Amino acid sequence: MSRTIPSVGTGCLIAFTAVFLSQWGQIVAQNRILGGYETTIEDVPYQLSLEGGRRHVCGGSVLTQNWALTAAHCVYNEPVRWMSFRAGSTTRGYGGTVHPFKYYIYHEKYSGRKTLDYDLAVVFVKVRFDFKTGIEPVTLPISVPRAGEEVLVSGWGFLEPQELSRPKNLVATEIRVHSWGECKQMYWQLTPRMMCAGDGYKDICGGDSGGPLVRG
Repeated sequence: MSRTIPSVGTGCLIAFTAVFLSQWGQIVAQNRILGGYETTIEDVPYQLSLEGGRRHVCGGSVLTQNWALTAAHCVYNEPVRWMSFRAGSTTRGYGGTVHPFKYYIYHEKYSGRKTLDYDLAVVFVKVRFDFKTGIEPVTLPISVPRAGEEVLVSGWGFLEPQELSRPKNLVATEIRVHSWGECKQMYWQLTPRMMCAGDGYKDICGGDSGGPLVRG
């Protein structure tokens, strides 16, 4: 079952070398974490793996015991019976706990993979996230990160542009936030609801879509 998110002021995401941040502190991107290092779920206990047919397809973040945040394009028009989150695991496709989707809600202004604007969705899971097992909700921001500030991204995306397989274990990297004006010169698709971040060979991409971008 899918629904749409009513308008909530500013909408969603990002862009620079491939990072997109929602108003709720969520990132969406393209295909890899470049220049990343291996980490563990204990360092990013809010990190989720969105699985479709038991295969990792996107990232996500724990919001509450029943709700999670991801990118709309990760779930748009997909049957809920096909999707679940894996929580509390460093290893892609293994360990932790599995939380099947009950339903998802995407922003009412999301246009269905035609644009990055309003590309966010929240998911209600059938099996609650157990905060006694080390899983934790992501801390939501009260303001948008400023230009020059470093933020942390994580996920299971490709480590190199030409790689054919994703890393088995969780990867993270710190990237720098850029000014909106600087980013607009490079990405004409940028809207007032977006921010961007990236540092040359360090950024995120597909397989990392929908995953977290947080202040350190």
